[in-house]
Amino acid sequence: MTAIYYSLIQIEKNNFTDLKYRMIKNRLKKLIKEGKIKVGKIEDGALAEFKSNKWHIHISLIDLFRAKRRLKTHKKIYYINEITINLHDDHTADYYDQIGMYLCEHLCPYRTIYSVETGKKENSYHIHLGTTAPFEVIDDVRDMLSFKLKRKLCYKKNMHMSKIGNHTKFLNYISKGANK
Repeated sequence: MTAIYYSLIQIEKNNFTDLKYRMIKNRLKKLIKEGKIKVGKIEDGALAEFKSNKWHIHISLIDLFRAKRRLKTHKKIYYINEITINLHDDHTADYYDQIGMYLCEHLCPYRTIYSVETGKKENSYHIHLGTTAPFEVIDDVRDMLSFKLKRKLCYKKNMHMSKIGNHTKFLNYISKGANK
């Protein structure tokens, strides 16, 4: 387990959750009272510590601070799988945008978002997608996309797929580009 701890103010400022400082503090107190969070010294392996008049929380607990939607009109979408495609060629951002739109269209009725991001090399791009579609459906759509692009999309070479472990981190990461 990595030793990364954040104060409540840092959690709010870094947008790890939709909650404001006061709500994060109230949620923390509630979780401690319910016994879901071990409080003590960080050096002793505790996941939360009150030190120098500030609470410090381990990064693994961030998902416990998600906003709870009580109204049916406020449904939050939890993406299950993450896909990254990098063709390692000098394709334009519009080209990757077309790939994103194609995948969104063909992964329907599942929810999909994507972001085209610039690479380290000048004029290089890649795309990150989040979807509620299962791997089997993604495989079928990947094969259709390979046929359309006249290029094989292979895992570990130019396409990466994985389960999303931390939903909040994923949304923060993908939101640094232009979401679709």
